Amino acid sequence: MYMSTDEFLWYIYTNSGYYAYCGALPGGSQRQANLRILFEKAKQFEETSFKGIFNFINFISKLKKSNSDMGSAKTLGENANVVRIMSIHKSKGLEFPICFVSCLSKSINMRDISGDLIVDSDYGIGMKCVDIHRRTVSETLRKTVISELKRQSNLAEEMRVLYVALTRAKEKLIMTAQVPDDFSMDDLFEKEVSLASLLEVKNMLQMLMIAMEREMPIQVSLSDFDMLQKEEAVQIVSRELLKKRLDDVLCQPRTDDNPLVHKELWAKMELLKNTKYAFENLQHLHTKTSVSELKRAAMQETDEAAYELFETKENVPYLPKFLGKEEKVTGTVRGNAYHKFMELFQFTLLLEQQPDIHLIDSEIERMLASGKMSKEYAGALWKEKLVRFCKSPVAQRMAKAEAENKLYREQPFVLGIPASRLDPKFPAEETVLIQGIIDVFFEENGEFILLDYKTDKVDNGRQLIDRYKTQMDYYLEAITAMKGTVGQKIIYSFALGEEIML
Repeated sequence: MYMSTDEFLWYIYTNSGYYAYCGALPGGSQRQANLRILFEKAKQFEETSFKGIFNFINFISKLKKSNSDMGSAKTLGENANVVRIMSIHKSKGLEFPICFVSCLSKSINMRDISGDLIVDSDYGIGMKCVDIHRRTVSETLRKTVISELKRQSNLAEEMRVLYVALTRAKEKLIMTAQVPDDFSMDDLFEKEVSLASLLEVKNMLQMLMIAMEREMPIQVSLSDFDMLQKEEAVQIVSRELLKKRLDDVLCQPRTDDNPLVHKELWAKMELLKNTKYAFENLQHLHTKTSVSELKRAAMQETDEAAYELFETKENVPYLPKFLGKEEKVTGTVRGNAYHKFMELFQFTLLLEQQPDIHLIDSEIERMLASGKMSKEYAGALWKEKLVRFCKSPVAQRMAKAEAENKLYREQPFVLGIPASRLDPKFPAEETVLIQGIIDVFFEENGEFILLDYKTDKVDNGRQLIDRYKTQMDYYLEAITAMKGTVGQKIIYSFALGEEIML
């Protein structure tokens, strides 16, 4: 009675166990994807004027009567174990473990500069000169110049496309091209790299040939197409013969009297079947992690309420804008806004004047004018809390440090630690990289002061210490490795308006 159709549908999925049941059936991922599609359709249906379960059931019934189908859901994600074939433009922004860049010998398309008339947005129209009386057609200087400029522009674009293609691979890049039969390895290397040679290229392979040097760590090989076909055929035949031999052996009964049974082969197969992976204990060890992940893990152990707050997503009500309710600023946006302000704020101003609302307003206007702060972040700031921070003792200390060029803000770091520190089951000789960004630290009297801003809604400082002690400890270790001894660890709580010493 009180639920929307999509909420009620998901309630049925989870409380009846039907969603989990479908996942356990053959093709479970596809079945569950189809259930999610039905849920999305119900969600979209609720946004129309025909709301309610009764109308939605009628809608589905009409679909069934008209033999209409919403189609199956797609279950292939970005990390699916498949081979993807795509254009270079389509691959922009993506990365893959192994990439093949093929057809590098394909000629660059210069069709737009070979016509009788060329149009350019900057240089206008270029055309051939037609002499009616002499019945001759000749090139004009204007057309030649425009043609050459467009050709250079096309080559520059092809170089950018080639750059995109060569930077998609994470581990291995394989480039292929078809070359004439009389092509030799010496043709792969140009003696001199010049602008003139670049302007004469006709395909991407020639671009690579100009850039190559004999000392480059690139393996180049020439293969005959017929030879590749023969090698593939030999591999297929060998694989089929081996499979037939193995089938013949395995189909025989295992008796000592049967001479066809290969006892050594059986012994090897039994050994392989019972062999366990030697490094099975490392399957959950990540070579790289972040301080945020370690903070969440520690928070889950020490403060479950705070952990649930971090992991729970906010429920956005399905209400139209005309009802007059403004969108609520999320905690993440507000926290990012405070960090951005602290990153850009000129602390030396605190040495010249008393902090007030006018100072904060002028600084926010400066940040907006520079384009370094968005309007969304500016609207999420509580100026009174910023004034209170600027009046705090630690802000005055930061102002003095900035005046002496000893204030460090948003400092990234990567720290290597033994894996056994994360979990005793991991060996100490394995190294795990931890990355993070320190809000701010500054030098004072020969030692460094670590400060971290927090916008969490808490009742007292003890809660923040329990939540973020692990994070602060890693920050301390990173500063010690980079700069030197850390004298104090401080958390400033904007919610409480106070400094908390660790």
